[in-house]
Amino acid sequence: MRGINLQTFKKEKVRPNPTNYLTVSRASIKGAFRVNSELKIDPFLRHRRSSVSEGDSRKNLEFTAEKGSIIVDIFLDTITAFDRNGPTTALDLKILEEKGNRNFPLIAKIHTNDWDQRQRFHLTVSGLDGYHALHLPPLFCGPVNIDLVAAGNLDTRVSVSAGFMRNSRIIRDLPSLSAGRHERIYFVGELNKWEGDQVDVVVEKGKLRLQIVGERDRDGLRRLGWKLGL
Repeated sequence: MRGINLQTFKKEKVRPNPTNYLTVSRASIKGAFRVNSELKIDPFLRHRRSSVSEGDSRKNLEFTAEKGSIIVDIFLDTITAFDRNGPTTALDLKILEEKGNRNFPLIAKIHTNDWDQRQRFHLTVSGLDGYHALHLPPLFCGPVNIDLVAAGNLDTRVSVSAGFMRNSRIIRDLPSLSAGRHERIYFVGELNKWEGDQVDVVVEKGKLRLQIVGERDRDGLRRLGWKLGL
């Protein structure tokens, strides 16, 4: 399935058709995608490349860039049969090294509706040495777990927007058990209202930007600055 060109999406207000259990692996992945975790997919289609037991644990959306970037808008549909104790929507984004090139960017914007009956989601991100930016929805409530493989100066490696900072707190910030790594955990929203949202990020030598959807987007300038070593 191909992503809808984001400029066309904005201009014509075309919504991507909903999908579920979408797996994409190609050179680079760009566009807008829409996930409906209630959408039923024929078991034959889901399990063509895996056993039934493996298929049952598949992600609702799984992207792997083999030799390029991931720049996507992901729209999560409203759930009609909402269950606070039900499974969360699993999203997985990964960039692979290509012949020594590790500087590919990863930019993901997660869009949900602005009311309570929405999909809770678990986003897993695995990046390398490029620029990484995650734009989380305004109602996101949960931990953002960051694992920096080659820690360095955290002040230059991790930055957060004003909106993210206002609504979050650091609950863990220390070297991990593995030499050279550093773990930082932000909790976004009210601690007593966590219902399943979660982000896990692993970045090797790259930069990570965290902000809220709707805040000023300066990813282009930040990508350039990181590339130039500024």
